Amino acid sequence: MPTPAKPKLSPAKLRKAYTVDLATAWAVARQKYPDHTPYAFVLYGVEGGEPPEFYPYVLTEESLTHVAQRYLDGGYHDTLDEARASLRYSVAASPFVKDLEQYTPTVGALVAPFASELDDETGYALLAKAAMAALKKLDAEGLFGTGAERERLLLVIITEDTPKNWSKDSARRLNPLSVFERFEKQTKIEGTFKSIEKLAIAPDGRSFFAAGSRRVEPGDDFVGEIIAYDIYGPRPVRRWTFEHPHVLDGVLGLIPEPERRSILVLRVQNNTTLLMRFAEDSGQPIQEMRLPDDPVRIALSADRSLIALATREGMIHMLDAGALKILKSRDLRVGLKDVLYLDKGVLLVATDAAVLQLDPSGIAPAVIAAPLRASKFAADEGNTLLAVSRRFAQPGPEYDAPPTEFGVHLLRLPTFEVLRTFLIPNHQAVTPALSHDGRLLAFEAHEIGKPRTFIVVFETATGREIARRRSDFIGALAFLPDDKTLVIARSTTTLGEPIDLWKVPDA
Repeated sequence: MPTPAKPKLSPAKLRKAYTVDLATAWAVARQKYPDHTPYAFVLYGVEGGEPPEFYPYVLTEESLTHVAQRYLDGGYHDTLDEARASLRYSVAASPFVKDLEQYTPTVGALVAPFASELDDETGYALLAKAAMAALKKLDAEGLFGTGAERERLLLVIITEDTPKNWSKDSARRLNPLSVFERFEKQTKIEGTFKSIEKLAIAPDGRSFFAAGSRRVEPGDDFVGEIIAYDIYGPRPVRRWTFEHPHVLDGVLGLIPEPERRSILVLRVQNNTTLLMRFAEDSGQPIQEMRLPDDPVRIALSADRSLIALATREGMIHMLDAGALKILKSRDLRVGLKDVLYLDKGVLLVATDAAVLQLDPSGIAPAVIAAPLRASKFAADEGNTLLAVSRRFAQPGPEYDAPPTEFGVHLLRLPTFEVLRTFLIPNHQAVTPALSHDGRLLAFEAHEIGKPRTFIVVFETATGREIARRRSDFIGALAFLPDDKTLVIARSTTTLGEPIDLWKVPDA
């Protein structure tokens, strides 16, 4: 006897089940919140459903304001309007997220016998087709209102991390054109995601170098980039770009070498650390060496003859800058965060315990120049001032727990006397930048316990704050040689470059 055909989930029965369940869910929501103004009726699904399942949600203007106020109070946004715009279609953030989850029983009972056969791709495709047919039928019957009332409401299917994003397709099929166009405008993301983590300013101030990554489409792999920018008026323009895979590749440091018409790049490639030299006019690699250990920072001496490499293992390697050859190595037996050459060959090393100083010979024992926890250095061009910042507090016995506020220390060189500490109460100050003339100090301030950040600029002589601006996801800061313009490297979705050139007010 032939094997009887295995029963299949009936699309017609599924459409009928959705018609019953969605009408009930809509009625329950309207009865529960009669004074609310609905702006979206959403079917929401997530990756990995067993089986895939849509849950109905009614989003209202009043519930949006409620959750937006909570996010505003938490420091995630600066204004209520900004919070509302950001959270409008964030279904999981709705305060009524659990209200209607039990109101698809007919669909659930129908799908249950076929659960093992439905995956995220085929399952959601089957459910979406049936659900859209049901919503169209209910809409034609006037369930969601007519005229201006219907124009206010969006019918949409939103899925998270599934093979297909159903939101745009469903919104187009289920709504009047004006409603779809409003949704498309409100959710449109212009440009690609780009991030800059490293900056190096050319001495002439007309160009700079950067390293970061970009991703054209959500879900795509990141592409790493080393970029040379020229400055034209208020904006940077790419001169060349060197692309590399980003997952196993990254850039830890950049140093311009105008005398050699090149740029030094400390680069990780397939878990191997390389010191490379690129031609500044073309971006072509012209020299490289493989490095031992796990370098984290790089510094070039004032006379351009020596390179210092700091490693996570506590080693300092000193190299011949021309030949890219190790001359000597020192084991400082402490975790290293940053290195900086001062004039006369003095090398500073940042650690979690103190700022260390090594003499030019690299032979004498390291001495404590300043008993300050240090993660990043910034110095003025004349080596008269040194800014020292810490890194964010992390959980653990050797760190602040809970996080405590800290500022940026400004030291006089060569004595390492602390002139003042720039502190913003209830904030942690990171990523310092000193203007070339030493007149201005900029850094990023992170509010403790909240995601709010901003960039602030102070006069070093008086300690007076002269400017601040909002920031988000800052990778690096650096002043141009004009001592007025701050280069801000960001992580953002943009049609242009993730670089701001900010003329500091009153600078």
